[in-house]
Amino acid sequence: FAVCQTFAQKIHWIVTISDSRCVDYFKRNFVDVVDAALKESNVIFDFMTDVNELQCNANDIIIFVNGGGSGFEDIHNYLAAKSPRLLLSVSAKCDDGISTSSSEEIGSVYIAPEQLECIREVFLGTCGILISSGSSISDVCQNFMDMLDEQDIKFENIFRDNDSNFKAQLSRCDFQLSSEDNLLTINNITEYNIPTLEKYLDVVVGSKNDAPNQEEMFASDCTVFVIGRDGRTLIDRHSISSYLLKVTMSSVLIRVVPIAIKLDNGKIKQLYVSEYYKR
Repeated sequence: FAVCQTFAQKIHWIVTISDSRCVDYFKRNFVDVVDAALKESNVIFDFMTDVNELQCNANDIIIFVNGGGSGFEDIHNYLAAKSPRLLLSVSAKCDDGISTSSSEEIGSVYIAPEQLECIREVFLGTCGILISSGSSISDVCQNFMDMLDEQDIKFENIFRDNDSNFKAQLSRCDFQLSSEDNLLTINNITEYNIPTLEKYLDVVVGSKNDAPNQEEMFASDCTVFVIGRDGRTLIDRHSISSYLLKVTMSSVLIRVVPIAIKLDNGKIKQLYVSEYYKR
């Protein structure tokens, strides 16, 4: 079958920090570097301080940085319900490591091609949700810069330190470009145990709980393809963990209907579904 490559269309930076010195530091040492690296991939950006201004699509990335104010988890849950491809929510304090000195504009800072590719790979090739609280802005920026020097960036290591509360459900979301259109042809897919699977998904959707017995039913590298109502148009593609998290956290109740599955060693390797709003 053929799938259309789908990368993030937009990065939404939502920074709710009252200290302008801290915002400038984070922007100079993190935001501007990432934006510069992804600009060549036709990713566009916005930078906002009001979460209510957000308009998000399924392929977008949200990076929410809170200055330790109240309501952090409520805002995180609100953003998660938008079902972005990647959500990083970080509640980080300003600290003495923030430099007040001026810095060059990012346009005059040299970023090696290998470093640019490293940023593209982790930001455009990761799906899921991360939430962290208790970090410091200076540590986050320093961790990022150190990993950029080593050309080995991991979100889990950027936002986690000994004092932080941390949880991440991240996975790779690589897409292979093999067709100019967005049509999917399903061939040689085993239709097996679909009624049981539909009941399983019905329990998961809107439950706000982790999917029961996920490891027993799905292969660890299972891919979910969301197909349009015409039965051919590929709407989206997820790892199984990110998809189940999406439908679990969705604020809109949907019915997930399995169309076909492909098995590998008795577990579901590929899952094809259509989605319908419940009335």
